[in-house]
Amino acid sequence: MDSDQKAKELFEDALKNLFDGDEQLISRWLETPVPALAGESPQTLMGTPTGCEVLERYIKKLKYGDYS
Repeated sequence: MDSDQKAKELFEDALKNLFDGDEQLISRWLETPVPALAGESPQTLMGTPTGCEVLERYIKKLKYGDYS
C-alpha cells in the first residue's frame, strides 16, 4: 500500500468517527470550502502532501472540539 492510499484510509476513518459514519455529511464537508483552511475545501487539500498534513492537524483539532 502506498503512502497516498494509507493517508486516504486514515482520513476516511477519522471522518467516519467525527461525523458518526454519515456518508452524506462527510461528502458535503469534503467539498465545502472551510474558512479555517484558508477557504480551501478538504478535498482540495487532500491532493498534496502539505495539504494532507494541514488537513490532518485540522481534523485532530475538530476531534477535540477546537473549531477555530
